[in-house]
Amino acid sequence: MKKLIFMTAIPIGIISSCFAGEPHWAMNISAGTNIVGVTLNELDNIRAYRSTDEYLYDWDPKIATSVYLSFTPEYYITPKFSLSTGLRITNTLSKYESNYSYFYYKYKEDGCDTYYSRIKSIDQSNFYVGIPLEFRFTIRGTDRPSPYIRAGAVLNFRCSSSTKTNLYRNDIDYTPDTDNIIPTADNFAMPVYCAAGCQIGHQKSFGVEIQFPYTVAIGSMSSFGDTNNFGGGIQITYQFAKNKSEE
Repeated sequence: MKKLIFMTAIPIGIISSCFAGEPHWAMNISAGTNIVGVTLNELDNIRAYRSTDEYLYDWDPKIATSVYLSFTPEYYITPKFSLSTGLRITNTLSKYESNYSYFYYKYKEDGCDTYYSRIKSIDQSNFYVGIPLEFRFTIRGTDRPSPYIRAGAVLNFRCSSSTKTNLYRNDIDYTPDTDNIIPTADNFAMPVYCAAGCQIGHQKSFGVEIQFPYTVAIGSMSSFGDTNNFGGGIQITYQFAKNKSEE
């Protein structure tokens, strides 16, 4: 009987500690960066370099790098459980290149003659405005420093794109108009992720977290292929607590 009471009291105590305390608001300002793999698609008019010994160079697995700034009000239902949303501005950079020094781009055909330009890489930047939706469990509640885990998704809407062609040798090669053949990234993309971090401080606190993995559930944030791959990143957060007394 004592064992039964003891085993029952433990989960009740844990649940009670999680839901103790008054709900309150906090405002977060976060900056971070993420790297995610890109499954490259083959583009029109592009071919790889073939060496004199007939070795064909191919495309390396590539990455898309995102940097972002977030403003997110966070509602603490309890000292340990919270929900947040707000605004996130993201810029994603992706690159199309071979595992050799350059690849060929066919820019003209004239009868039996075909003209190629040697390209080092094609770089593209995509700018997004998004709405993050996040859930956080803070392990030690209001005690600091406190580890936490987070899960979330971002509803990203593409606002603009820009493409730059980097030639292998600028003094010889013709610069093709790749803007007309490079597709644009999806207008909507929803990255999902989980993270682990730690908060330091009370009302005004800093948080540092590592995000893992980073994948896209819907859409792609790169024009060169799918970004539904694993990756990682880091985020730094400064939090202003509201409606909460000093402890």
